[in-house]
Amino acid sequence: MKPLIQTYLFFLLSLVMACTKKQEKTLVAVENITESVYASGIVKSKNQYQVFSSVSGLIQHIFVTEGDILKIGDPIIEVVNKAARDAQAKSAEKAATDEGQKRDEDFVTELSKFKKILCKMRRISAAESEFG
Repeated sequence: MKPLIQTYLFFLLSLVMACTKKQEKTLVAVENITESVYASGIVKSKNQYQVFSSVSGLIQHIFVTEGDILKIGDPIIEVVNKAARDAQAKSAEKAATDEGQKRDEDFVTELSKFKKILCKMRRISAAESEFG
């Protein structure tokens, strides 16, 4: 039981010590500059947003100008990816070719069936004229 009390007191003491830390304060004064500090950084306004495209490519058209007010969903730019567009066109062309080949195959199959039926009809007709 004694180790449990010691552990409890240790955590309680740690909590009290962590909460009583003094905050660092800086005194501001207006004086002449005695030294310069050079640093790089980025200045952003409070309402500045970064926008990223979900696709890569070249900007084809810019729909807005600086200061325009936008709503969610308004287009900002048109990005064209020639490689993706060419691939999409090639895919559509292949699909059309495949569809045409399928129709041709179906036509040949139906033509073959029709030819077999026609041959049977000719044999029947020849048999009827022979016995008729």
